[in-house]
Amino acid sequence: MKPTPEDLVQLLRWRPPGGVLSVYLDLDPGDRGAAWQIELRNGLRAALDAAGSRRREKAALQAAVSRVEAGLLDGVRPDGRSRIGFVEVGRDERELWYSLAVPAGPTTVSHAPRPVLAPLLAALDDGAARGVLAVSSEHVRLLDWALGELDEVGSWELEIFSRDWRDRRSRVPADPARGQGTTASGRDQFGQRLDANRERFLRETGKEAARHAGTRDWDEVDVFADEHHYRLLADGFSDATPLRHLDSTNLVSQPTHAIAVRLEAALPELNRERERTLVERVIAEAHGGTRGALGLEETVQALLEGRVEHLLVDLEQPYELPRGSPLLEASGGPDLSLGERMLELALSTSAAITPLEGAPADELAAHGGVAALLRY
Repeated sequence: MKPTPEDLVQLLRWRPPGGVLSVYLDLDPGDRGAAWQIELRNGLRAALDAAGSRRREKAALQAAVSRVEAGLLDGVRPDGRSRIGFVEVGRDERELWYSLAVPAGPTTVSHAPRPVLAPLLAALDDGAARGVLAVSSEHVRLLDWALGELDEVGSWELEIFSRDWRDRRSRVPADPARGQGTTASGRDQFGQRLDANRERFLRETGKEAARHAGTRDWDEVDVFADEHHYRLLADGFSDATPLRHLDSTNLVSQPTHAIAVRLEAALPELNRERERTLVERVIAEAHGGTRGALGLEETVQALLEGRVEHLLVDLEQPYELPRGSPLLEASGGPDLSLGERMLELALSTSAAITPLEGAPADELAAHGGVAALLRY
């Protein structure tokens, strides 16, 4: 189960008196030694060691730790690629747990006044829906990938109803002038017609795949295809959804899980490239267009007006509006930091959120570490 936008808003505003234990488990399928269990035990122990010396608070934290241990260290491996939990420390003992089929960072345990959401938001953004095309000259499969799950949503095959020639290996007629044997020119003509049919098939399939893509919320469509086949398919594809030639490998006959493995190996690089492209686009829009907000005050103003389509934010930044800003009263409150208030505004207005790190975050640092692509 993944969190809904409403769940995320509630998590942002959750401030129990004893704080929250945030648990992230990296359930790497290649881990045969259950290293996550060792890392979880170490993380829980470190959280206890870092707790204050006050007896009541430490006892409440120990109770929360014991609940996590009872639920996760019982010998049964949790479902999913990642398991994420938020456990209240204190009287109510409220817990919220989510499973994702994508990585959400390393196994960590944090005790803080509020849930630690940055890894979860990053995982949801990195797992955003995308289309996948596996292509050969006579067969095309369209698949939907979202949060680690890959499902086929379309399939097209070229049907060849008749063959104009075949090698009969028949007896050569006594009088060649009267014979009707297979000729090289006949084979060449069939080959030419077959090639033409394949090209037409790929162009028409590109149109069909583009039509399907237009009905889905995909960031892009990634294609596994020979370079020539990709170009033919792209000829028929519309510009509404970006098309990317990912690999020249023919995967059309591979099982779905094998295609997923190939795609997911490329995703870290694809996501960092996507973030860099978003940053560059927003900066260009802010400098010369109408759909970019750059810097803290512009972005907060656009969020308050519900104009943000996509928020780019470095969650490590300690955001603070300048003293005297007219946005101060509307942008924050006693329960939320300014960074959290921006997330809440984005979630409540159905804006996409991309947490930045690494090079994309560095590029935006000169502009306050926050920007937005606007709806209008």
